[in-house]
Amino acid sequence: MAPRLSAGCLVTVCSSGAPAVIIGPGSGKYRGLVKIRYPDKSTYHVQDVDLKLRDQSSRTDFHSEQHMNAGTTKETIPSTQAESEQPVQQCTTEDKATRKPGARLFRGLGAKSPNVMAMEKYFGLYREVSEASAAGVDAFPSARLCFRPNDTMTLYLASDALVDLRLPRGCWPISAGMPFFRRLEGEKDKLRWGCCPLRPCHESAPVLARCASRRRLQLTAGSFATLMHEKLLNWSELRRLVCEGQLRGVPEEADRGPVVLVLDEGLSADAQVAVIASLT
Repeated sequence: MAPRLSAGCLVTVCSSGAPAVIIGPGSGKYRGLVKIRYPDKSTYHVQDVDLKLRDQSSRTDFHSEQHMNAGTTKETIPSTQAESEQPVQQCTTEDKATRKPGARLFRGLGAKSPNVMAMEKYFGLYREVSEASAAGVDAFPSARLCFRPNDTMTLYLASDALVDLRLPRGCWPISAGMPFFRRLEGEKDKLRWGCCPLRPCHESAPVLARCASRRRLQLTAGSFATLMHEKLLNWSELRRLVCEGQLRGVPEEADRGPVVLVLDEGLSADAQVAVIASLT
């Protein structure tokens, strides 16, 4: 932090022209930045070069504005205070980057999310390329699964750029990311999808068709079209298709639940036709 800037100093944020007060130097992954608080009590980390020292005699005006904001209805803005105080083992170049102001659209999951690990086991998904190659499938991008703060039901597959995106006030997209897994809702869902903690969304079919080593059924064009028309998938029908040589990949265990149906017509991985179905 520049010597002339210290905790309690009133400053102006040059990029926005907004008044703020300095809390102190950033810590942990925000080391090297300055932590500031706006009149509405939201906190951010910025570079010291983006701050201009204000006339300290205007302190009364700042606190008056803060008091007025405290008595009005505010938009929910996530504070970075709790995050900045979390201990970190090691700071990387990315960790030291300036935090973008605004609300997160997505938040990442931990590497050991119980629900995700259960679905990986259920569909035979592998995170490591070597393990996936040995099983004859593509590696599953578990690290790109995330959730939206305002959505407690769905997990999304999103790019790193989308996870890093911050939104200004009053801006919230109608749709973003690809819905991938969803929590079961009520007894009807449990009867249809079996013992899975989550169910795959229909949008997940192309990815699971490339990455799943279990519960992936490959059908000829005729049987695929028949199942799409009749919308029925039970064990008696599967056994008939196997006997006729129209189906490959039937799971050994007779448990109901989600499966991935793939059109087996020698198409490339990028041109596969796949859908999510429930085995009854």
